[in-house]
Amino acid sequence: MRSPEEMKTIQIDITNACIHNCSNCTRMCGHHKKPYFMSWDTFKRAVDSLDGFQGIIGVMGGEPTLHPEFERFAQYLDSKYAQKKENNYFIEPTKNFMRDRKLEERNLTYSYDSTQGVNQRIKGPGLWSSLASNYNKYYEVIQDVFRYQCLNDHMISSFHQPILVSRKDLGIPDEEWYSLRDHCWMQNVWSASITPKGCFFCEVAGALDMLFDGPGGWSIESDWWKRKPEEFGEQLQWCELCGIALNTRSRDANEEIDDASVTLYKMLEKLQTPKFKRGQVDIYMNKQEEQPRKFEYHDNNFNRLSRNNHAIYPSKFWLMYISDEKDTYDDVRQFIEYYKDVIENMILFVSDTIVSRIMVDKLTDEYQNISIFSKETRWGENINRAHRITGELANIFMITSKVRIEKELFEDMKLYAINPGTLHMLTNSNDKNNAKITFLDSVKEERLFLYNPWALALRKAGYDGISYCKNEREFMSLWTSEKRVYLDDVVLNGRELVNPIEILPDFKYVIYGTGTYGEKAYEKIMEIGAEIICYCDSDKRKQQTKKKDYDVLAPDQIENMYKKEFDKVIIASLAYKDIRNKLLQMGIVDEDIIAPIF
Repeated sequence: MRSPEEMKTIQIDITNACIHNCSNCTRMCGHHKKPYFMSWDTFKRAVDSLDGFQGIIGVMGGEPTLHPEFERFAQYLDSKYAQKKENNYFIEPTKNFMRDRKLEERNLTYSYDSTQGVNQRIKGPGLWSSLASNYNKYYEVIQDVFRYQCLNDHMISSFHQPILVSRKDLGIPDEEWYSLRDHCWMQNVWSASITPKGCFFCEVAGALDMLFDGPGGWSIESDWWKRKPEEFGEQLQWCELCGIALNTRSRDANEEIDDASVTLYKMLEKLQTPKFKRGQVDIYMNKQEEQPRKFEYHDNNFNRLSRNNHAIYPSKFWLMYISDEKDTYDDVRQFIEYYKDVIENMILFVSDTIVSRIMVDKLTDEYQNISIFSKETRWGENINRAHRITGELANIFMITSKVRIEKELFEDMKLYAINPGTLHMLTNSNDKNNAKITFLDSVKEERLFLYNPWALALRKAGYDGISYCKNEREFMSLWTSEKRVYLDDVVLNGRELVNPIEILPDFKYVIYGTGTYGEKAYEKIMEIGAEIICYCDSDKRKQQTKKKDYDVLAPDQIENMYKKEFDKVIIASLAYKDIRNKLLQMGIVDEDIIAPIF
C-alpha cells in the first residue's frame, strides 16, 4: 500500500450524480436513492487541505459537471493552484482534441523519486468526466483550469472489475488475503479521496462508506494525506467489502449490471437500492480465476472518446445578420437566398427603412428557418435579443451582407472542437484570398465573428455591457486579446496547431521509456522499418533488463553512444520536459530528440 502523499492523484468527489449506471462503478452510481452534491464550504476545505500535495487534485463524480456550482469550484481551484500554460491548445479550434490533450499532459508531466522507484505525475487540477452536455457548457473554464483530463464518454466499450465482492464469500483465508490486500493494484495505481464525509486512503473506501452509511473518514484538515499505511486503521474494514484486489472477471460497463457476492448482495437488498430494485445486480459466485481479464483502466485514457461526441464537436450553427445603413432590400433578399440551403438557422435584424413590416412578415412566411426582426436603435441590444432566441449553447456566426461563406466552411467547422469562450474573427485586411470566403467590397475591418453567448467574457460584461456596445469593434473589445483568434489563420488556411514529428526509416533510434508509449514507439518503428538500438529508462529497477530482446540502459550509458551507434532518441514517456532537458545536458541536440504523438 502507499501513502496518499506518493499518489499521482487525490480525488475530491463533489457528487455521485451521473448520467450513466455503469457496470461495477467505483462510485456505485445507480445505487443511491438521492445523489449528494458537496457543499461550497466542504469543497474549499478539501482544496485547502491539499496545500503542498505535488500531484493532481482531481475533481470527480459521478459526473462532476452536473454539480450546480461546478464553475465556481473550478475557478477556486484555479485561484489556488493556477499554473501558467506554455501553450493553451484549446483557445483555438482544433480537429485533434485528444492529441492536443496528450500534448498538454506531456508538457506538464515531471519525474520524481518514490518508494516504488522513479515515477511520473502532473501537478495541478484534474477533471474526470463522462462528457455530459454540461462539458460543452463549461468547456472554456475546463480548458482554462484543468491541466489533466480523464475523459470517457462510454461510447466505446470499456470493462470494469467487480467492486462489491467480499473475499470471505470466495473463501480466501486471512494469510492469503492480507498479501492480496496490501498489494491491491487500485490502491497502488489510483487515488485517495475526499467525500462530504471526510478523507479516505482509497477512493473506493470513500464510496463504500457513502453507500453503506459508514462512520466517515478522517477530518478534512491540513496534511491528512501524509498518513502512512500503518495509520490507515479502521478504514481497512472497507477492503473486506471490495473485490478489486482479487482475481476476478470483468464486465462491459455499458451492460449496467453490477456483480456482487452474497454478503454484498444481501446488503444491497436490505437497502433496496434503485439498481437492485431494477434487477441490475447479479450474484457473483466464482472463486478467484487463475487468468483473469487484465484491467488497464489507467492506460487507456486517450482511447475512451468517440469522434461523434457533441459535448466537444459542434452539431449546428446559427447565422446572425445585422444590417447597416448601406444595405438595401435586395441585399437582404440575396443574403437569404445565398445562405438558405447552407445553414439551418438564421436570425436577421434589419432597418425599417430597408424592409417594411409587411415585407418582414412575407419573408418570414417564405423562409421557415429564418427569424427577421426590426433592428434596435442600439447595436448591442440586437445582440442581446439574438442570445435570448438562440440559447446559451449556440454557436453564432455574426456576418454582414458583404461576406460570402461557402457551404464547405460550415461543414469543416463541425470537425473542430470550438472553445465557446473564444471570439473567432475573420478579416480580409491582409487581402487573403481563399475559395471558402469571398468579400464583396473593400472592407478593411473584421466582418465576421464566430462566438458563443456562454463565453465568460460576455457573462462578465452582462446584459448592460453588451447592450451599450455601439458596433462590432466595441463588442470585440469585451474579450481579452488571449481569447481573440483569427479564424482564417486556423481553418481557412488549414494551419495545424502542432505537426507531429515523423519517424524515418534511415535513422537508428533509442526508445526512452519502457511503458505503454514505449510499446507504441516500438510498433511504429517496426512498421516504418527503422532500426532500434536499445531502450533507455530512468527507473533503476528497469535498467540492465531486456525489453523486446533489446537492452534497457541507464541514461548515462547512452551518452557516449550518440552519433556513433544511434542517431535519434524517441521520448516514449509523458515526462517529456524532464527527459528532454536531461538529453540536452548530455549533448544530444534538439533536432535529434523526438516526441511523437501516438
